Amino acid sequence: MWYELEDRGFELMLVNARHVKILPGRKSDVLDAEWLAELLEHGLLRGSFVPPAIIRELRDLTRYRKRLVQSHTSEARLRSKHAELQKALRGRFREHHAVMIGMALDHVEYLEASIGQLDERIDALFAANTSEAGVPFSVARDRLATIPGIAKRAAESIIAEIGVDMSRFPTAGHLASWAGMARQQHQRWQATLRQDHQRRQMARRNPQPMRVGGVTQT
Repeated sequence: MWYELEDRGFELMLVNARHVKILPGRKSDVLDAEWLAELLEHGLLRGSFVPPAIIRELRDLTRYRKRLVQSHTSEARLRSKHAELQKALRGRFREHHAVMIGMALDHVEYLEASIGQLDERIDALFAANTSEAGVPFSVARDRLATIPGIAKRAAESIIAEIGVDMSRFPTAGHLASWAGMARQQHQRWQATLRQDHQRRQMARRNPQPMRVGGVTQT
């Protein structure tokens, strides 16, 4: 619905639901539209950052490329382990193994071709687009790539997530928060991960009995 309205030229605003809830006033499913319209009329709604269409396209492409690169890294290990494979399969290498390895290697080649196509499409979009502030995407990417540890693909992924125009974020803190890198968010994630780890440890140490057909199995 958002994209349909956007294509028709409507001025849209994406609002954080938490900001609406903390404002005093009536709030129910029936009165939502009326309540939000009243808040907007009085300037009490603050729109969240919505990346422009070209950035959303780049985000889709870079995220998909990342998944393919991860799959390729996992399966391409076969190529670097020919000697180990020969030893492991010596004396019992049958047609079944040949089929499985052949399919895996074919998949690696498919992934490489797909990643290449994505690289070409991403390069074309970076070469053809300029930010609202007049900064070519390719220039912004190359600037990011001068940072130690950030290569071309990483720079493209960063721009695909946060865009090129930093004026949309009042402070560095706003940018970090929007990108999910704020300190408080990291602390919450770390606490959640610790709790999940502790629950898994407890489950392994104290397995629950399983009931089968009304009988408890220990």
